[in-house]
Amino acid sequence: MIIKQMKYYKKYNIATAIAFFISSMFITSSLFLLLSNSSIKNNGESNMTLIFIISFGLTFITCSLLSLSIMKLNLEVRRADLNERRLLGISHKQIFIDLLKEQLLILMPVFILGFLSSILLNSILVKELQVKEILDLSFKINLSAASIFITMICGLLFLIAVVFISTRGYKQLLVSDLNSEKSSKKTTIFKLAFGLGFIAGYFCLITFTRAEVIYLFGGIFLAVGIFILGDILVSWLMKVLIVIFKKNYFSKIIFANIKNNIKKITPMLFIITLSFALLNFNVNVIGKMGIANPENPELIKYMQGLNFLAVYLNIVIITFGLLMIINSLIMYSTFVKNINDDLRILGFTKEKILLKNVSENLAILLIGVIFSFLGSYMISIIWNDQESLKNWIIWVCCYTLLSGIFISIPLINFLISKLQKNLTA
Repeated sequence: MIIKQMKYYKKYNIATAIAFFISSMFITSSLFLLLSNSSIKNNGESNMTLIFIISFGLTFITCSLLSLSIMKLNLEVRRADLNERRLLGISHKQIFIDLLKEQLLILMPVFILGFLSSILLNSILVKELQVKEILDLSFKINLSAASIFITMICGLLFLIAVVFISTRGYKQLLVSDLNSEKSSKKTTIFKLAFGLGFIAGYFCLITFTRAEVIYLFGGIFLAVGIFILGDILVSWLMKVLIVIFKKNYFSKIIFANIKNNIKKITPMLFIITLSFALLNFNVNVIGKMGIANPENPELIKYMQGLNFLAVYLNIVIITFGLLMIINSLIMYSTFVKNINDDLRILGFTKEKILLKNVSENLAILLIGVIFSFLGSYMISIIWNDQESLKNWIIWVCCYTLLSGIFISIPLINFLISKLQKNLTA
């Protein structure tokens, strides 16, 4: 039964496996660096201790949030199947156990691969840091039995916790379908209270406080607020747009699709907002500290270490962010396939449906751009932070990359369907 489930949902399990691989590689990599630095007997590398602690902490938080988000998305696609199993009399406990076993079967081999990859990644990182004279040539990755054991246990416990927490959340999918009338009002009140609280906290932080750390915490506050309240805000916006464009059937379809699939879109908006907030902090705070020219020569290595930290975290965020966005778009295209089939029956050409899909994706991207702009570059504008404002080209490049991804997914689906038709003809 479990193997059949894995095969049936293999497309989505691949994304989960990649997420596990990235998490295990970066978490064990950062933990190896921290343990290796701690095992040095002299104080020659003490200036890097804080760098490695921050690296491990932020990597842990980033991987936790993004892994939970991608697991939640991949469970969403099983909503109908899970409801059918409950209607057939299968208990919540049995469904949970089956899902847990399936995810753990995916996790174990992927974790080992990620662990081994972290050793290779660290050898490259250490060599690069030694070339730049940030680390002494005597620095070596600690591959003792104790270090390997601690790293494997910590990494494995983290991923098992992510699997356990996200899998337990499957009940919410059933509640929303089987008991929606009772839970809807309570859920809305909860979301409004906590979501507005985080968003209000964000505006208070950027209005009444001017400290560079707000680039991080302000963006996180906004991202969490969007994660909680995003579906309600975007749903209200789509209702308004449907009324405004009520005479334009093409536009109404786009806005109605977004509104009806908002729960699949909200995690995508969250990841875009969070990624840009973290990227903004790394570029404009950690990166800026890393290129500073301290009067005390002893701080030079520390500043260079901060620069390394910014680059390392940017790699983690961009890698995970791109995976999350691509996976979300593929899932979203699967959800709207039935709607596209109905449009074909109504006489829409494949080219017009492609235009609809591209326009729909760009509308979602525009919402994500607005949220991410609020949590990153807008803070620099409000504070008139000239140094940060000079980095506008970074954001233009990021948004251009996202636009290419959002356009390419429906285009690739269109070309694949056309190729399949030609092959079967």
